[in-house]
This record gives sequence, C-alpha cells and structure tokens, in this order.
Amino acid sequence: MAAYNTGDIAAVNDIIERNGLGWDKAPDDGSSIPDGWTGALWSDSDSDRRITELFLSQQKLVGELNLTALTQLRRLDCRDNRLSALDVGKLYLLSDLDCSYNQLTALNLKDTPAVSFFIGRGQSACVTLSWHRSFQRFEVTTSMTTIFSLARGIKYASGKLIAKDDSLLSTCFAVETGLAGKFLSGELSISYR
Repeated sequence: MAAYNTGDIAAVNDIIERNGLGWDKAPDDGSSIPDGWTGALWSDSDSDRRITELFLSQQKLVGELNLTALTQLRRLDCRDNRLSALDVGKLYLLSDLDCSYNQLTALNLKDTPAVSFFIGRGQSACVTLSWHRSFQRFEVTTSMTTIFSLARGIKYASGKLIAKDDSLLSTCFAVETGLAGKFLSGELSISYR
C-alpha cells in the first residue's frame, strides 16, 4: 500500500509541471516524496498520508492553480506568486487561506465553508467570497467600478487608476458590496510602467 496518497502526489506533480513549482517530482505510486517537498505537511497516518497544509509562497508560480484534488487541505499559503486563477472549490476543510500578492482577477470561495482566516491583498478586479457561519450565508461579489477612499492625488475612472505623478506607491481603497453597510477594503500597491 502507498505511504502517500497518489491523488495528492499527482496534484503536486501537476503544480510542478503546470505552474512552475521548482520541486522534484515524486513517484506516481506514492511510495515516497522528495526531500525538497518541505512546503507540504502530511497527515500522520501510516498509509495513505494526505496533504493537510501547503506552503507555496514566493515560488514563482504562474497561471491557474487548481488544488481541488487536495480534499484534506486545511491551510494554504500561496502568496507572492504570479497566479492568475486559484481553484479551491469543494475543499471543505480549508480554514486558512493566504493568496495575497498574485495576479488574481477572481476568487470564488463559495464551496469552502470552513474558511475563517483569509488574506487576499494585492489582487485586482473581482472577488467573490462566500462562507457559512451559524447557519447564515454571507456572499459578496464586487468589482472595482465604484472605488473610493483613495489617497489624495489619485482617482479611479472608467476602469483606470489615474495619478498626478509617479510618487504614490500605494493607496487604501473601499468598494461597495451591495449589502447594506458592508464594504470590501484593502490596499493597492501601485507600480508605474
């Protein structure tokens, strides 16, 4: 019997191949994992060990990261990469997620009901968040069409940030969510090209 879950091995091998993760691939049969897989924490079982925590920050990952096969994942840190999409759908045990400072244009957490810690700074465009608390469902879908609370010297119009000069490097923002009294807010880092 395999010591490591072959589905979890395949998922990480796929990240290596598709997203540019700089780890060595593991054998498909789940018999072992390379020493360099220090960012993957596994369950304690003697056989069929599952990934419970995955630390992929600053790994120069690109493209769409699909983690839906890691069904025992409880914690994910994939901050400071160049991911354009993140699929964590149906990860029912995922409670901690940090996907800050990527290039995500959308994030859907509807099928991740256990998320209680979320950091997603440094993204753009739309965010869809949904999770269940005390039998209540909270869902926000917003786009930056009505952005406000920007720093002096910068404005947002017709989908563009416009600055008076190139001295401003960041600004806080707030966006209406459509729910009474609920706003999505954060900090935008600004670079000039």
